[in-house]
Amino acid sequence: MTRRARGGLLVALWVGLLGREGWSQRSPGPPSIVVRLLQTSTDARERTSAALALGTQRSPEARAALEGALGDSSSAVRAAAASSLGNLGDPAAAAALRARAGDLDPDVRAAIRRALERLAPPVEPAVPTDLSAARFVVSAGPFANRATAEPEHLEALRTSVDRALRSQDGVALHTGPLPPAAVQRLRRGRLRAYSIQGGVTELQVQHVADMVTVRAQVSLVLVAEPVHAIIGMVSGTATVRQPTAGQRPDAERRLQRLAIESAVEGALRDFESQLTGTR
Repeated sequence: MTRRARGGLLVALWVGLLGREGWSQRSPGPPSIVVRLLQTSTDARERTSAALALGTQRSPEARAALEGALGDSSSAVRAAAASSLGNLGDPAAAAALRARAGDLDPDVRAAIRRALERLAPPVEPAVPTDLSAARFVVSAGPFANRATAEPEHLEALRTSVDRALRSQDGVALHTGPLPPAAVQRLRRGRLRAYSIQGGVTELQVQHVADMVTVRAQVSLVLVAEPVHAIIGMVSGTATVRQPTAGQRPDAERRLQRLAIESAVEGALRDFESQLTGTR
């Protein structure tokens, strides 16, 4: 029997064992042979099979091996590793997945995106918004990331816009159909409805000497609802810097997020006065 056949047989036998009732609960972790196949096999098909097999066993050893496989030379292995990390359901794997979200292969990026969606915390039921004292009701989105392929940059934009809108006096953030009382106020001109859309238009990272500099730019469009008429546009730019010495591994990603948040804050600083000036 060839080495390739032995590797495939071992993976197949292990997956078969997992199908027996209660086996995975009794086992403290995945057989080391499957981890070794994933880490050392020269056959991409063997590594892909091993990555898929590890996705059925919830253990730190499996997660660590799969996180390492996100950097495999084979796109099939990387996609299988991402899919398996999603199957494991361990939120601790999200950081490794985000770090590889810009993979050059579209299939791998799609697998990483799906895995991150599976690992995202459940959405809490929406709390009804009190619109009785609001002068303006605003819905946020849709948004786009035109600068990078990183999902976390788009999420930074969404959360920053949400936070900025909630901090404005007289502005209520609302999603979905308006309640009847708000509809009546809207018809009487006592409430105005808008949506805010846009995206990240620029995100540049520069390493000069012992400093890392991140520059972000966002562009946001104000739309009158329900007529869907564009009535204004705002943009914001922010630059943040940090010495490279003693940086944490995720320091650059944190700077990118901070730059996006600061750009949104600048764009929406006078948002209430902009709304007041619209007709």
